[in-house]
Order: sequence, then C-alpha cells, then structure tokens
Amino acid sequence: MSLATLSEAQRRSVFASLRILEERLDAMEAWLRVAGKRTEGCWWVNDLEPGRQQHLHTSLEATRSLLDETFRALGHPPEPISVFQRLQASIGLNWEDSLELRAQRIRNYGPLDDEAANALDRISETLSDHFHRMRQDLGNPGTSHDA
Repeated sequence: MSLATLSEAQRRSVFASLRILEERLDAMEAWLRVAGKRTEGCWWVNDLEPGRQQHLHTSLEATRSLLDETFRALGHPPEPISVFQRLQASIGLNWEDSLELRAQRIRNYGPLDDEAANALDRISETLSDHFHRMRQDLGNPGTSHDA
C-alpha cells in the first residue's frame, strides 16, 4: 500500500479519520464485553449467538489490522493520547448534559408540576456538583494528589 504521494494535509485528514474509526472499533469491542452489565438505567443484553459474536471478533480484528497497515503506510508515528485531556473533556460534556435535566429544559416538552420540577433541579444541581468535584479531583496537568 503506497500513500507516499499524499500531501501533509491529506495525511493529517486520513490519520484523523483512522483515529475516529479506531475509537469506534474500541467501543464496539467494549460492547461485546459488557453483556450482562446492569445499571438502573439499562441492561446490556448479549443477543448475539456465539458464532455471530466470533465472526464479529474476526471482522473487528481484520478491520483493526487494515487500520494498522494504513497507519504504517502513512509513515505517521503514533500520537500520544492524554488521559487527562480526555477526562477533562468528558467531565465538561457530562456537566453540560446534566444541565439538560433542569426543570427549565424539561418544560420544553410539556407542563411540569412543582414537585417534579424541584426534584429535577436538585438532581441536576447534585450531578453538576459531582462533575465539578471530578474536575477538582482531576486537578491540573503535572500536579499530583499523591504528595
């Protein structure tokens, strides 16, 4: 496979697309592992027969091999992924999503009685506090809570 004629901008674009595909493959593999996991919000049901699941694993491995081969053909060294930055971004997105639970937002879908409105606002505020604490626990890059 030769990608030697790609411009730098084209290489970056291909690399970014490959990274997205790689992350989605990681998610697909994780979904196959969580069968039986139960929370109050969902229950992961593995409704795939063992043969179908094995075929999927084989397809995922082949797809990952093609991605790896394409990464090598690009000649682009692996890029470090900062766990700190990923967690920081995820905490921020989760905080924003927790605001969607506020009564003010839920009223967009119809009338809401005061008791439910107060309960939703408390839940949203508590979740927001949790995500704020997580951000504090995460701290700043290069600092340690172990000192």
